[in-house]
Amino acid sequence: MAQTKIKLSKQAFADANFDFNAKLITNLATPVSASDAATKSYVDALLEVSDALVYKGVIDCSTGPNYPAANTGHVYKVSVGGKLGGAAGVTVYVGDTAICTADDTLTGDNATVGSLWNILHTSAEGNVISGATSVNTSVAVYDGTTGKLLKTSKATIDADGSIDIPTGETYKINGTQLYTSDIPASTDLNYCTDAQIDQIDATTGINTGDETVSRIGILTNSADAKTSIVDGDKFVFNDSEASGALKTGVWSLIKSTLKTFFMGNYICREAVTGTKNGVNVEFTVANSPVAGKEMVFYNGLLQMLGASNDYTISDSTITFSVAPLASDVILVTYWK
Repeated sequence: MAQTKIKLSKQAFADANFDFNAKLITNLATPVSASDAATKSYVDALLEVSDALVYKGVIDCSTGPNYPAANTGHVYKVSVGGKLGGAAGVTVYVGDTAICTADDTLTGDNATVGSLWNILHTSAEGNVISGATSVNTSVAVYDGTTGKLLKTSKATIDADGSIDIPTGETYKINGTQLYTSDIPASTDLNYCTDAQIDQIDATTGINTGDETVSRIGILTNSADAKTSIVDGDKFVFNDSEASGALKTGVWSLIKSTLKTFFMGNYICREAVTGTKNGVNVEFTVANSPVAGKEMVFYNGLLQMLGASNDYTISDSTITFSVAPLASDVILVTYWK
């Protein structure tokens, strides 16, 4: 039987719901009134205008795909972790969300359109988490090589920032084992107070008071003794007596040692070597003086250094501007 069309006028009135038998109502006009039927294109346009979030599907990021073409509010879920936006794109994990933030965004890699997307890491896989039972104030260390899993350590840190090393554990500094003897007890290492320093005799270095006083210098340990002094080195020497006084003569011994060291490098009134005959002008000393630290005396008079003055010096050779006579006395004082 041929189908016929029934023309409806505005006088038609429905007194019950229509069953369209799963068919579409097509060719509707754009709605005007609040009670008008709305077309899909009209609803889609409203969503676009309001930048509403619209779920568009999932993205498998295992092969490092580019971002899809999208408009503001388009939402994609990551189904397989990897890179989004090409090989140099953003690292994403299963469950992460990609949201487009600009209309008419073209497909492209992270360098091209990455700034037009927001990535929300909703998976715990992308966050740093604890991989072992945590201990309050314990120093955290990484567990594994992912950089995402943390575990506790035996070392702890207090409110003042001091790290506590548990008894019986082995610790290293720059790969070298730290020995117990490297760390003096609090009773062995104390900076002197002004009052305590006042009680130390300036000449003998002996503690003349009743308080325990520690002196500070190079610290050695049971494995390796210090062979040279550098900035920051510390040492401790203390009397073994209960009074805590410095041993008699210790400070004097140190001063004597330093004096011997420095004075051994100071040469005083050394006679030059060379022929004094009124012709020869070159003479030598036993060592090469420290530049600018020599004093040349010619018959008791201090000479002036310089090519246009009394003499010049190169290493251990002194050249005079006037040749000394046999009766002249030449003495040199210098640091070597």
